[in-house]
Amino acid sequence: PFTATLAIGTDTMGNLGRLFTDALEEVEDGPIEAIESTGANSPQKVVFGMLSQVFTPFIAWTMYILEINVRIGVTMGLIGGGGLGQVLQTQRGLFRYTNMMATILVIFMLVVSVEFVSQRVRSYIRGNEEGTSLLKLIVEFPQRMARSIWE
Repeated sequence: PFTATLAIGTDTMGNLGRLFTDALEEVEDGPIEAIESTGANSPQKVVFGMLSQVFTPFIAWTMYILEINVRIGVTMGLIGGGGLGQVLQTQRGLFRYTNMMATILVIFMLVVSVEFVSQRVRSYIRGNEEGTSLLKLIVEFPQRMARSIWE
């Protein structure tokens, strides 16, 4: 399990580093100059001038990567990395198909729950209070899963 966690963590750091860097490159100079004109020190310029502009994308990308990591974690378990994927593989090897189906349902509920929470957090940050219903989230799940695999 440690090597799978290390692999996922390394990939996550690389992806988030790249996404955060791209977001920081798009920061507007106007707010930074305005804060600078008030006599703000460097940490204040960074927090109130830069991070305030990229806070929403940072949270959105972090939640998106979390969704992907949950799916990757299950997949890594199927090939020997531990976790729920390994439980699923063990159940299949022991021909315990009832237990295997229960594990699949747990995995499905885990993935849907993480995606639901992620979607709600992103909706809240964007200011869109209504978000998406749980039923719509479940119905559209296969399309989103396919998009995340092919993108």
